[in-house]
Amino acid sequence: KRYATDDKVTAKYQFSLWLYDDKLYNHIRDMARGGRIRALKGDLRGPTTVQGIADAARKMKIVLRLIYFSNAEEYFTYGEQFRKNWTAIPVDEKSLIVRTISVEKHKFPWAPDSHLSTDRGFHYNIQPAVNYQSWLNSPRKNLRSRDILATGQVDRENGFTLIPADSKPPEA
Repeated sequence: KRYATDDKVTAKYQFSLWLYDDKLYNHIRDMARGGRIRALKGDLRGPTTVQGIADAARKMKIVLRLIYFSNAEEYFTYGEQFRKNWTAIPVDEKSLIVRTISVEKHKFPWAPDSHLSTDRGFHYNIQPAVNYQSWLNSPRKNLRSRDILATGQVDRENGFTLIPADSKPPEA
């Protein structure tokens, strides 16, 4: 089923996946063989995983340019440890947060064909990471991902929301 879905989507949107393209596959394979990919079991809200990633990035003197939450943020509010974790991640003005949301479809319509790989579709969101970190430092305690999306420019036809770099967190 997964490969059939990949076949449909790649044909329709004219792109390659790493399992279908020798060059992309070899790049991923070389990164794995070179120790550049690490699969970590962890908790986005716990004190170890994200802090470990932040420490490793600082030791390597790099910034993270892309942080992908998928739809994990749907399931919790941003507690104190979560905020501490994600404000510790080194980012810069080019760094982005990418997330999805699969609830409140009436507010955040799903992207076309995003339902093909699951029983739900997804609404996509992009937010500058520096802006996200400033929101995490705000006094609002019950902030959730859907609150963030509500401040952006919703593209209902294409199923995504962009959060401007100068946006402010919503009031409680």
